[in-house]
Parts: sequence; structure tokens; C-alpha cells
Amino acid sequence: MKNGYEVGSKEVTIWLAGRFGSCRTTTIDLEDLDKVKAVSGYWTCNADGYVIGYLDGECVRMHRLIMGVHKDVDKVVKRQYYNKLDNRKARLKVVVMSKDKRSSGATVGDDGGCKFNKAGE
Repeated sequence: MKNGYEVGSKEVTIWLAGRFGSCRTTTIDLEDLDKVKAVSGYWTCNADGYVIGYLDGECVRMHRLIMGVHKDVDKVVKRQYYNKLDNRKARLKVVVMSKDKRSSGATVGDDGGCKFNKAGE
């Protein structure tokens, strides 16, 4: 990870890369710092406001990486307060996408990739 960050007693604040420099931050639990440091480049925000980075050449969303479901098409990460920049586990919850939701056209790209059509968070 090339982003600057500040370590607190239980949380880490990460400055996100952007077109105009680092102007946004995201918050993670201290215990998840090694997971997000696995990204070789910068963490940034996409057009939908999700924190994204590239891991092994694939785009990943930080909240899915932290929750361990970045490759699982049947799981969706929901947010307690809808703040896409708060990636602390206490604010995130993994749920299984129902079979009828999957057959309605929702795909891994809706939640697991960089493209998102508002089918799930």
C-alpha cells in the first residue's frame, strides 16, 4: 500500500489517493492493516464512493477484502450506517444473497468488482 496512514490505539486512518491529492480518508480496525497493506498500489475512491484498490491485478473493494469475501459471489457486505468510508468491522455485516436475487441479474460485479448497479451494497 502506497497510501499514507496514521495508526491509533484501535483504528487506522488511511489517506486515499485522488485526482487532486489525498483529500479523503477511510477508517479501518488496526487488526486489518496487514490485509489492506497487501494492495501494492494506492487505495482510492471510485465514482460510487467505494474504497477500491488492486490486489493481484484485480480490483477489490476494501470492505469486501476486510470481511474476507472479495471473491465470494454469494455474499454481500452491508453497512450499519451507509458510510462507505467507514470500513471498521463493527460497522460491516456479511449476508448471503438469496438465490432469487442472484437470478434477477445481480452478479459479482454488482458488489465484488469495480462496477456496481445498485443491486446491493
